[in-house]
Amino acid sequence: MFLPRHILIAGLITSVVGCNSQSTDNSASTNRGSNPTNASSAQNNSQQHIEKIAERLYLRGSFNLWGYHKQYQLLQIEPRTFAASAQLVKGQHYEFMFSAKDASKKNANCGYKKQQLLKSNQKYSANCNNVVLENFVFIPNESGVYEFFLELASINNPIVYIKKAY
Repeated sequence: MFLPRHILIAGLITSVVGCNSQSTDNSASTNRGSNPTNASSAQNNSQQHIEKIAERLYLRGSFNLWGYHKQYQLLQIEPRTFAASAQLVKGQHYEFMFSAKDASKKNANCGYKKQQLLKSNQKYSANCNNVVLENFVFIPNESGVYEFFLELASINNPIVYIKKAY
């Protein structure tokens, strides 16, 4: 059975955060009215829900032996944008994903939507739906520390990008 993308991403958020998606759906449906207080409340709940993702997702890849070390835990840097950094070597082939501690579970990872070699400073659509072993691939042009971003501004289209920090 094929489910709409927004339902699948809600499943990722629910499984990673451990929230009850039914209560989230109910609050969204009751906040469709014209009452600005209810709409603001729904936005706050949604933001709080997304912020909890950072507590559960890690940057995991070949550069850290696929571990879930605290230094690779995603941190919120802007509303709905999370990041972690890693030291990389020029020309080295790196695979990575954003993942919960137990990466073997479906709906606990964000990997590629379309398999391709990522380039720094370019945004790519991600897949956070039933992802298991759909790793991103990146080969840096120079050695240094790179920041890996996961942008969840649109629940239907998570975005991944990489920038050289220094």
